[in-house]
Amino acid sequence: MADFFQNVCAAAKIRPNDPDEDLAFAVKADLSTRRSPAVSASAQPTFAGTRCLPIEDYFHRIPLVPWICPPLHPELLRLLENIGQEAVLAPGAQIYREGEPVSRFAVVKKGLVARKLGTYGAKSDNQIGLAGPGNIATGNLNIFSHRPAVGAYEAILPTSIVWCEHREFFEIARRNPDLFMLLATQCELSMLSDRLAFACLTLLNSEQAMKVVLLSWTSHFGHLEGDEVIAPRVLTRSIIRSVLGCSMGWVDRLAAEWRRNDVRRVEGGIVHYRLDILQEANEILCDLEEKVSGLPRPRDVRRYWQRS
Repeated sequence: MADFFQNVCAAAKIRPNDPDEDLAFAVKADLSTRRSPAVSASAQPTFAGTRCLPIEDYFHRIPLVPWICPPLHPELLRLLENIGQEAVLAPGAQIYREGEPVSRFAVVKKGLVARKLGTYGAKSDNQIGLAGPGNIATGNLNIFSHRPAVGAYEAILPTSIVWCEHREFFEIARRNPDLFMLLATQCELSMLSDRLAFACLTLLNSEQAMKVVLLSWTSHFGHLEGDEVIAPRVLTRSIIRSVLGCSMGWVDRLAAEWRRNDVRRVEGGIVHYRLDILQEANEILCDLEEKVSGLPRPRDVRRYWQRS
């Protein structure tokens, strides 16, 4: 665990022939600058954190999206580096079963975790969120109340998580009010992300929701290159179907239409998304979020990858 934080801070390379290994989070804990470092064509997006920034400023630089919670703040990553331990999960391995007491705090180091109500792949399945590298593995699941888990929390790709017991984490957080406030803010924003996902599932048609899923995914794990956004080829049809709770046939028909219109182009282990489709998704979110919460959102989708 000694070099966990250094590994997480290194930009992950996209390897076209190994899509399950592509999903890696890169975070640069630059404590002296307000500006996020540039992202190269071979790296995932980076998020810069600083002790000088108020908590709300750090999170305001990362627009809130549904289904994927905000990345864990670098100071919380530092703490997990020191006190956590790593666990490797095969696809289908559960972090929490429904009804199991919640006693651990975990962050995804590699892979993908689903936070869902049903069994993955079942007809009634409806995932309420995804957690990739840098995300809390279980969203805001009862971190403060320690109540039993509702729904299942399991890996859907080969996954590594870093975890520690709540008791150990809170012993440190209680002695540091800023750290405690940071965790509370992280949990609150995770809850808002989930609520935004429920709003999308309730108020949007399937095609609108599909566009928003792509924006959520690429805003976390893609990078801007001209009029396209490039992301690892990890978001499969079955995952999209489960997130939206729609039929595989509908996903296939829409995917075929988008291929004909060159909306989404696959090259090996990476996917190119046309920027205009993501701009449409952002406009949907702008309209939806302002109706739901009255909060402003960047109107130009490029702002998601051009943080300052």
